[in-house]
Amino acid sequence: MSRYAPDAVASALWSARATAAEKAVWERYLRRARGLPGTLLGRPDPTAGWRPDWQAHLLNALVDAYDRAPTDERATTITRVLRGLRVRTLGRWTLPDHAALAWLGFALLRTGDRLGVDSHAGIDSAITTLRGAWTDHGGGGLWSSPGGPRKDAATNAPAALLLAMAERERADRQRARATAEWLTTTLRDPSAGLLRDGVDLDLDSPPPPPAVGAWPAQDDDMWSYRAFPPQRGDIWDLPRPRRGEDATAGLASGEAQGAYISTCVVLAATDPTGGWLAHAAETVHAAVATFAPTGVLRLRPGVGAGLLARCLAHAAPRLPQPAADVARAVVLTSAEAAWRNRAITPGGPILPADWSQPADPVNGPSAERSFATQVGGWLVLEAAARLERA
Repeated sequence: MSRYAPDAVASALWSARATAAEKAVWERYLRRARGLPGTLLGRPDPTAGWRPDWQAHLLNALVDAYDRAPTDERATTITRVLRGLRVRTLGRWTLPDHAALAWLGFALLRTGDRLGVDSHAGIDSAITTLRGAWTDHGGGGLWSSPGGPRKDAATNAPAALLLAMAERERADRQRARATAEWLTTTLRDPSAGLLRDGVDLDLDSPPPPPAVGAWPAQDDDMWSYRAFPPQRGDIWDLPRPRRGEDATAGLASGEAQGAYISTCVVLAATDPTGGWLAHAAETVHAAVATFAPTGVLRLRPGVGAGLLARCLAHAAPRLPQPAADVARAVVLTSAEAAWRNRAITPGGPILPADWSQPADPVNGPSAERSFATQVGGWLVLEAAARLERA
């Protein structure tokens, strides 16, 4: 038996736990968008400001809950969040951060598929923008923002997943495959078995598209990277950990690793000879060894660990052995740890920022009370419930 395998937990129990986290997030964080009735959005953290990627992850969690137990109340909540997003984006569904746009497009796609709501405008806007973000600089890949010069896993992995699942045009599946291939050949570190954070390019010609506006830094959920001087006409060096440094330094975020795994699994369905399941399995083993050495996923506070858990749960039924068992076990072990270490409060559970440590809502880190941390914890509970239903 894998050392990650937890004791069996009844599916009804995981469903009840996910429901408790869902209700707690609803009560603590969901508010009207600009005070308008019929709308909802996750209340932003005072220090984080408006984060559309967090709203996208909220939408994904809501769709997971609807998949688990479809109810009119859940459908209404999802519809109100969609209205809130339309209000907040002024109906344009455009964002200058391509990573956030890719996750938002993915959430909208799932919403339309599961509930049949009309989200075509947002999906089409996201896909059109991402199509235009591809260039041949650095061998391919999408710009992280319209102004360049960075191409990273945080953008390209969820963009590839969106394009692979949407299939708006045949070219989208081909672009998804090309993006995944670029991630594999350019950003995948053979020694770590994981994606590095990204590359920066020296841009001579042609120039990147013009920037469309400033965007707040998104370091909360991203692993930091070090800059290297650019070399004319070439990729900047990939950051690597120095001696004695945390082995995760320079690696892509947990959600990017998860999106890459999910993309490989989706591509394998139509391209079984492309080696995609092997890439996914190798990444699963590396991600668990790196981010969950004790069996519990441990990433920086935020949604990253929850999204990685969700992607592992999505991939597990399609992965070869033993990767499937490893993915399943680490999700269930992480969910059990997050629930066991929750703080019990009148407003519902507060899940810990570090799932392996007890939550302390009074004296603990501020990240523990953040919207992103609680959505991430909710996501891992939904992932566990999904596995138990499979």
